[in-house]
Amino acid sequence: MDYGKPVTYHPKVAELLGGIKEAIFLQNLLYWQKRGKRKDGFIYKSHKDITKETGLTRHEQIRIRTKLITKGVLFEKVKRAGKFPTVHYYASEKNLGKLQEKTVEKYVDKPVDKRIPLYGKRTNHDCTENVQTITKITTKITNRREVDSVDKPKLVWTKVIPML
Repeated sequence: MDYGKPVTYHPKVAELLGGIKEAIFLQNLLYWQKRGKRKDGFIYKSHKDITKETGLTRHEQIRIRTKLITKGVLFEKVKRAGKFPTVHYYASEKNLGKLQEKTVEKYVDKPVDKRIPLYGKRTNHDCTENVQTITKITTKITNRREVDSVDKPKLVWTKVIPML
């Protein structure tokens, strides 16, 4: 059986855009945009072509286009292609990067919620004694507070920030 070409997407892009379908749509346009010949970067794809390539219906495409335009990562303009005016698309990788930066800043500036224990139920121990803060910045940013005491059980408080 010939299933055609597979459709791939980056999960981090899906997180940024709010869904897998949005990521598939945008990354399909980015794929063709790199292979386009226009100087302004706009490409033309009919909804039938996009359906063949991604499996997204026309109505899904309309909803996704509206969402991506609102987020500032997709631009459209009507130009003539052949005899008829057609919609041309421009997917902005630069604005996608800015959207990722905004998302990271939003999570980095939030304080750690000390009320939620990582393991087990919360106990009534005073967690202000012997508190050591460990902050590690990698692709996953966490703040941990550990209590080391012989008499008290060890609690770990954390708030995990989604990886981008």
